[in-house]
Amino acid sequence: MRIKWLLLRRGKWGYIPFALAWAIAQLHGQAWVSPAVWQSLAEKGKAEVLIVHRDTSFSLPQGYLTKEERGRMVYEVLHSRAERVCKATESLLTAKGVFHRRYWIVPLVVAEVDAELLREIAALPQVQEVVLDRAWRVARVQVHRDLMEWRDTVIVPWGIRHIGVDEVWRMGYRGQGVRIGGQDTGYDWDVPALKERYAGYMGDTVIHDYHWHDAVREANPLNADSLNPCGFGLRYPCDDHGHGTHTMGTMVGALPDAKIGVAPEARWIGCRNMDRGWGKPSTYIECFEWFVAPTDRNGLHPDPTLAPHVINNSWACPEQEGCRSEVFPIMRGVVERVRMAGIVPVVSAGNSGQGGCGSVRWPAAIYDAAYTVGALGPNDSIAPFSSKGPVLSDSSGRIKPDITAPGVEVLSQLPDSSLQKWSGTSMAGPHVAGVVALMISANPRLAGQVDTIEAILNRTAIPHYAPGDSCTTPSNAVPNNVYGYGVIDAVRAVQEALRWRSVHTDQTEQRPCASTFRSHDGGIAIDFEQASSMRSLRVYDLTGRLRWQTGQLDKGTYLRLKSLPPGAYILQWKQGNQWCTRKLVTLL
Repeated sequence: MRIKWLLLRRGKWGYIPFALAWAIAQLHGQAWVSPAVWQSLAEKGKAEVLIVHRDTSFSLPQGYLTKEERGRMVYEVLHSRAERVCKATESLLTAKGVFHRRYWIVPLVVAEVDAELLREIAALPQVQEVVLDRAWRVARVQVHRDLMEWRDTVIVPWGIRHIGVDEVWRMGYRGQGVRIGGQDTGYDWDVPALKERYAGYMGDTVIHDYHWHDAVREANPLNADSLNPCGFGLRYPCDDHGHGTHTMGTMVGALPDAKIGVAPEARWIGCRNMDRGWGKPSTYIECFEWFVAPTDRNGLHPDPTLAPHVINNSWACPEQEGCRSEVFPIMRGVVERVRMAGIVPVVSAGNSGQGGCGSVRWPAAIYDAAYTVGALGPNDSIAPFSSKGPVLSDSSGRIKPDITAPGVEVLSQLPDSSLQKWSGTSMAGPHVAGVVALMISANPRLAGQVDTIEAILNRTAIPHYAPGDSCTTPSNAVPNNVYGYGVIDAVRAVQEALRWRSVHTDQTEQRPCASTFRSHDGGIAIDFEQASSMRSLRVYDLTGRLRWQTGQLDKGTYLRLKSLPPGAYILQWKQGNQWCTRKLVTLL
């Protein structure tokens, strides 16, 4: 990952009147406006903003849903809701002749406003807050990237061998039938390692509709100039840096003499979210949204059935790019809804590990909904640059990363077709995204089952401990804030995926399915009420393994399952002719 070092800007008396203006606005019932917006208005007379609208939560029906069902439901609900709640804002902007763009994955509108228009927008009842969507120009940005010219003859790179991917290939699973998404600096689709794996490649023809999207339409001010080598608003894939092509090569790349990709028979689609390594909140949000329902090259006719199974995110959104604390909840909602749509969001932890504990601090790696990946070296020790938890930037204290994977001297291809070794958590994340593709290839019914996929990865990882660098977790704890659940093991993950079967019924669950579940004495206590006849109680873990079962149950039956360790379980029983399913989490 390209490291974007945070350069702090401190102490401006101008913040006080901006804060005062905001406080006065609240007294008049207006939406909250970020002080950074007022500052931009004072300096430039205009501000590029995210106009965030009031939102409500929703949940999907219980039971097994296919990935296509999940994606369609999420798209239909969110799109119609955003269209409704953003209507007044869009009407105002249209009347003023202001170009704007509406997003539906969270209901927000992006526009450039002046102070007068901002006051009108903030007074609209559906508007919740207005935050800045613009990177702050900084004087100097340090970039870290370990790069080595590749001179050796390598058949299978060390990372692929280290986690057992080559053994999974011998089992016959190479990513067949799986779509991998990547948002990055773009992708050079026709380099030899990627060309035939591009979902738009049809041999004699190439179709970019539904396979490519460019969210970058202007130069980012964090770059020294506006001379992007690809240009902006592209209708075909291009990589303006090389970073994206390298990461995609680790996911799907293959050459006759270099088997660089974890899932070489998966197909890939891509979105550019950065201008030469620098983005902003709206470009990241736009790519996430496009992946949930890819569109043609004109941004029309979205189709959730063409969404990828997994998205690799080898990037971070630091404060310089506009991801201040007020943006954290917005980005969190986006990642949660990507996950709800049945897509696994794999995110690199970041390259700030030399800063010590608490260095996983930027979206999207900080979120519980993201599957966050740290970087491992060939000696099985954590890479010095790999960011560590706990997450302090949002005050959650959650353990991160979730898992670790090879991220040092990783071999892949660049846009000029050269093979080079790079180091970073950006190189670790693609290994995990590739293993997800192998799991779904082995068991297609896992498609869309994000919780289950992550549970399998966590349970099959090889535990690693950090006695001298525990970062608030005990020295023998798993997960911990250095390695997460441990080092990913492709063979064990695929073997577990093959054993998984979904817990579901074709019959629609109806009331009553009356029951009370609770944690009790180290196991599960189950009290059934209002039940005349219950039978066939089964208890599954989240990987689909049957852990306990019994036959006939009667009213008042009380069962205690002491043998089950703390964790999440699925309980399924039959009541009359209907199946009932509940999720239960047992406590320590």
